[in-house]
Amino acid sequence: IEYVGNRVIELDKDTKIFVLGKIILIREKEKLFPSLACGENFLSKFPSIKVDVGAIPHICRGAKIMRPGIVTFEKNFNLNDIVCIKENTYNKFIAIGEALMNKEDAEKREKGPVLDNLHYIGDKYWILLKNARII
Repeated sequence: IEYVGNRVIELDKDTKIFVLGKIILIREKEKLFPSLACGENFLSKFPSIKVDVGAIPHICRGAKIMRPGIVTFEKNFNLNDIVCIKENTYNKFIAIGEALMNKEDAEKREKGPVLDNLHYIGDKYWILLKNARII
C-alpha cells in the first residue's frame, strides 16, 4: 500500500472503512474486520485456514467457507473470531471470514459451513479500495 495517512470512508450509515496508515479496517454494523489490503504482515497475525483450488471461485463470489474445501487449519480460533482465508497453492490471502464454530469443532466436521465470508477479492470493498488507489 502506497497510501499512508488516516481517513474514514463512510459508505452508508452502517458501513465505514478506516484507513489508518497501512492498516485498513472495515466496520459493517457491529462487525470490525481487516481489509485484504492490509497485506500479509498484518493478516498473518490472525488465525487462518487454507482452502483448495475448487473453493476459490465460490469464496470469491461471497459463499461461506465450507468444510470440504478447507485443507489446513493453521492457527486456533474460537466462535466469532476473525479468520483469514488463504489459497493452498501460493499461500495468498483471498478472503476474511468470521468463525461459525471453534477450530476443534470445525476439524471434526466433514461438511457444512465453517466461516461466514465477510470480505473477499473482487467484492465491493476490494473494488472501492482499488479505485481509490489504496491497494
